[in-house]
Amino acid sequence: MKKKIDIKSKASNKIRLIGSDEYVNATDDVLLSMGDMFKNNSEGEIRDWIQKKVIHVYKFAQKIDILYDGNTVINDIKILKNLRKIKRQGMEAMNDDFYDFLHLSCGSIAHFSKMGWISCYPTINSLKKFFIKNEFGKRVLNDIPNWKTDTINTVKKIEKELNIG
Repeated sequence: MKKKIDIKSKASNKIRLIGSDEYVNATDDVLLSMGDMFKNNSEGEIRDWIQKKVIHVYKFAQKIDILYDGNTVINDIKILKNLRKIKRQGMEAMNDDFYDFLHLSCGSIAHFSKMGWISCYPTINSLKKFFIKNEFGKRVLNDIPNWKTDTINTVKKIEKELNIG
């Protein structure tokens, strides 16, 4: 198993990269080559840019965690891949990334564990209902702060996948 590292990016002191040395360094090189992106843009613009121009473009960036100002930039590729698996195989196919996304970004409590969450939302239909009305009584898409553009992008794609409209 490759050694996992946690570094501050050379591109911005607000970015942390966590993962294997090889993928972290490759991602940091990409971020550094992107120039002044981090100097004059809002957090929302930067999070959107990292998701679309780094995670979507570079496969090695999909294999690490990228944090901006302490909050993970959502890897929607992983989330949507798991959602499709859940739709085919059932809620028990949920992986830790999807579970973390639900309870950290979508207005759900952790329910003690992933299996606890699944016991409360045991079907794809109950997952769909959760995105329409989360545990705070709000539609998930409407309950995300504007600066979390990566989360907003991801939830829009989940809603499309679940035929919520």
